[in-house]
Amino acid sequence: MAGKVLPPTVVFEAKSGDLQDTWLQDFDPVKHACSFASSPSGWTNNEIGFYWLSEVFEKTTKKTARNGRDIRLLIIDGHGSHIDSAFLDFCDTHQILVGVFPPHSTHRLQPLDVSLFSPLAIYYSQNLDNWIMKSQGLTRLQKSDFFMLFWPAFEKAFSVSNIESGWQKTGLHPFNPAIVLDQISTLPDEHIDRDRASSSCSSTYIPPAAMRQIPKLLKREAENQVLKHEMQGLKKTIKLQERKQKGRKALKMPDEHGGAVIYTPSKVKAIRDANIQKE
Repeated sequence: MAGKVLPPTVVFEAKSGDLQDTWLQDFDPVKHACSFASSPSGWTNNEIGFYWLSEVFEKTTKKTARNGRDIRLLIIDGHGSHIDSAFLDFCDTHQILVGVFPPHSTHRLQPLDVSLFSPLAIYYSQNLDNWIMKSQGLTRLQKSDFFMLFWPAFEKAFSVSNIESGWQKTGLHPFNPAIVLDQISTLPDEHIDRDRASSSCSSTYIPPAAMRQIPKLLKREAENQVLKHEMQGLKKTIKLQERKQKGRKALKMPDEHGGAVIYTPSKVKAIRDANIQKE
């Protein structure tokens, strides 16, 4: 098991259906292996699901499957965008075996749900909290801010150890059905470890006159730290506002058919290069 991860695909909500270039201003096609799509609801649909299959999953996994000659396993839930006829026909003709989980089972059977989505949510929330603190609430979170918060969280959460843990905890690899069956057939262990680590401390004599100065020093240090963070936050806010004043442009190639599109890194780069030439 390689512990590798497929490039994620981010679906933005776009009432017009067009992906805007300002939403990807922190995205570098050379550095970031990530794809993008948009829909009126911000959720995937049949078209996006199919293009993800053909543009992301097929092209990425084909390289490690002897150019598509080896059978690949794609584990999915029962979402409609995954199991329509076009999706399944493509899998059938490209040596992709589809495993569909029964309803309400992914929290035990899906490696993503078991070991990856939870740390991703935690790390993203931490990044968001830091962003709010630095901007001091003076600027509103927009779609253009999402990627710079998401990508570091994704890289941290989707580590080799977390990926391998997901497969192991679901009993899929190494194959061990008992891991899941034992969770269903037995009551959860409610034993609480009440052991507490003992701590030791050493004391050092400080003259009374010096002791009286400590609260003042601590207060001044705290004030300096607050001012420092406020200055950093104001600088960050100014930069964010400058970025948001840039005009928006739809990411579109001249030959696009108007339906759902998965914007891979190479496609984003090609569109940006074409726009630069026009300017």
